[in-house]
Amino acid sequence: MREFNICTLRADKVRSLIWAIHLLIILKHGDTLIKIKSIHSQAIQGMTAPFYCTASDGQKYFVKGLQANRQSQVNEWLCAHLAQSFGLPIPTFCLLYVDETLHVELPPHHQTIGVGYSFGSQERRGIEWLESHQIARLPNNLKRDILVFDKWINNTDRTIGNHNLIFNSSDFELFVIDHNLAFDPEYSVNTFLEMHLFGDQWQYFCNDWVERDSYTHRMKQALKTFDSAWNSLPHEWQWANDEQDLPAQRLSRQHIDAILNHYEKSEFWQSI
Repeated sequence: MREFNICTLRADKVRSLIWAIHLLIILKHGDTLIKIKSIHSQAIQGMTAPFYCTASDGQKYFVKGLQANRQSQVNEWLCAHLAQSFGLPIPTFCLLYVDETLHVELPPHHQTIGVGYSFGSQERRGIEWLESHQIARLPNNLKRDILVFDKWINNTDRTIGNHNLIFNSSDFELFVIDHNLAFDPEYSVNTFLEMHLFGDQWQYFCNDWVERDSYTHRMKQALKTFDSAWNSLPHEWQWANDEQDLPAQRLSRQHIDAILNHYEKSEFWQSI
C-alpha cells in the first residue's frame, strides 16, 4: 500500500485549490482581465524592486508583486484611488494578473513576483526622475497638494533625498509615484514636516481657512472611493506566500480609517 506524506498531500491540495480559484477569476473577468505576458527586467532602485513587464493590453508596466510585500501592494492600490480622486497627477494604474502557466516558466529570480494579482503602474514615454534643481519649476499649488495628500495618508517617503516624483521631459508634466510606505504606524508630524520635500509650504496655508475648506472638501470627496478600493483588494493579498498558508502582516481597516479621518480634527491643520 502506497504511503503519503500528509504535509505533501496537504500542499498538493492547497495548490490545486489555488489554481481552481485562479481559473474561476479568469472565467469571471474574461477579456477584461489584464495579464502579464512577459517580464523584461527588475529595478535595482527602490525597496520594492518593481518588475518591468509587458501586459496583454500591449502596454508596459512597472509591477509590484509578492516581492514588494502585501502591505506595499495594499497601500499602492488604496492610495492610487485616493490620489486620483483627490486630484493628484499619477500614472495610469491597474491590477495585473500573473497566471500559473507564465509563472512556472519564469527564471527563479523573476518568480518572486508571485502568482495572481499584482499592482501595475503604466509606463509613460519620455519620463525622467525629477532632480533637485528642477523643483523650483513646480507651482506652489502642486507642491501643497502633494504635501497635504502625503500628510493625510501618513506618507513619510517623499523627502529631500528621495523625491518619488517623475516628469515628462517634453512638457514637464509631473507624476506622483510610490505610496508603498503610507499609513506609517510610527508617523510623527514634526519629523514629517521637517523631512518632507515640500514641508516648508505648510506654514503658508495651514491657518488659511479658505485653503483648509478646499482641501477638506477634496479629502471628503476622495474618501468616497475608499470602500470600493478596499473591497476590490485581491483575495490573495491576505497571504504572504503563493501557497496561501502564511497570513500576511497587514494594517487593519480600523488603523487606516483612523488615519484618513484625522483631517476632520483641528490638530491636523496646526502649525509646528
